[in-house]
Amino acid sequence: MKQALLILFVGIYFQLSCSDYKPNVKPLNDLDRMELKGDVRSLTVAIYKAVEKPEGIIKEEFVSKFNYLFNEYGYMTESVYFKSDSGQDAKTTCKYDEKGKIIEKVTTNNADDLLSKTTLKYDEKGNLIKQSKYHVPSTGIADLRTTTDFEYDNMRNPYQSFKQLMTPGKYTNPNNITKEIYTIHFEVDQWTQKVQITNNSYEYNNKDYPIKVNGEAEYVYR
Repeated sequence: MKQALLILFVGIYFQLSCSDYKPNVKPLNDLDRMELKGDVRSLTVAIYKAVEKPEGIIKEEFVSKFNYLFNEYGYMTESVYFKSDSGQDAKTTCKYDEKGKIIEKVTTNNADDLLSKTTLKYDEKGNLIKQSKYHVPSTGIADLRTTTDFEYDNMRNPYQSFKQLMTPGKYTNPNNITKEIYTIHFEVDQWTQKVQITNNSYEYNNKDYPIKVNGEAEYVYR
């Protein structure tokens, strides 16, 4: 018998609720990216181990479950991970700006204690210019761990075709990253640089898309 993972969309729920986020325009939201239609407010995804038998795929042991909440504009505001039927392992909540960009992600444990926080800042074009990651110890006081600062050109980013991947950054920026400054804000060993800088240079075609990066990697458009 072949073993596999079986993913079930256990339930999609419709609710009437309010949100303080009211965008001026309707950009591509999380429901669009997940190809969910209608006024979806809650989605549960359950993962089970499964085996293939002559009569078909048989669901067996429960593995994990995810609960997602959306606001009335189709943006995910909460993600809860369960590692068993009854045990919540972690919860992530998101905040958005008026343009639908994620500006804060907070993760808590099953006791609702804060574990980590990520803040994101953008320029007027929508490029991610700063990402700050915090660890929250038992004291409850957020401790800044790392920051990443980005600089951009004014040309077109070909990776925007993949912005449905939802992670803010390389795949969502309108422009191309020319400089990335990664800074570690905690003590490290003598062989680790606390500030790491990556520079990128591009050659472009007549449509303002890059065709070569750092003199090596090439883009081909069809």
